[in-house]
Formats: sequence, C-alpha cells, structure tokens
Amino acid sequence: MEGREFWLNADDEVADEGLFAPRWSKLPSLLYALSILTTTGYTSSTPATLLGQWVAIGYGLIGIPLMVLAAVDIGRFLSEVVLKTYGKVFVIFQFQNKVFVSLIIRYDMI
Repeated sequence: MEGREFWLNADDEVADEGLFAPRWSKLPSLLYALSILTTTGYTSSTPATLLGQWVAIGYGLIGIPLMVLAAVDIGRFLSEVVLKTYGKVFVIFQFQNKVFVSLIIRYDMI
C-alpha cells in the first residue's frame, strides 16, 4: 500500500483525489507524536524515510523521560489533593459523630 493511492476496492481506483485526507494530516501527526511520548504505539502511520525514523527515535529519547517526569508530578499533585480532601471529610465525619453521640447521651436514646 506504500506509495499507492487509496482505492475503495481492489478493482475501482478512486476518481476523486480529495476523497481521502492525506496520510500525514494534522490530527494523525499529533496522535503519532503523542503515541511516541506515551509509548503506546500507533502503527497505521509511521515515518517512511530514514531521516524521519531517526527524528522519531530522537524525539522519543528526549520526550519519554520528560513525559515520565510530568506523570510523576501529576501523580504527586493528585495524591496531595486526595489526601487533603480525605482529611477534611474525615474531620467533618468526626464532628458529626461527636454531635450525634452527644445528642444520644443528652436525650438518653440508648
């Protein structure tokens, strides 16, 4: 399929050249770049030239460690948010429990 136009089926060549988008349009290129950084892989579009392949390798060698550092920072931030939220919710439940127990004791509901 490399180097050939897209066909609707094996017998009929596409008459309209604008029917299919170019192989390296903006969105697939962005998806390919993000798939390199996240190491998920995206095999339907890959660089065809040797220079493009080397650029992608260099981009990955620089970008993957930076993505790991970003993921660690995001994880640390989310951990702090969850722990602070849990602490506040725990204090609220403790207060409600004290109020409930004091009401039970005051009105001798046990």
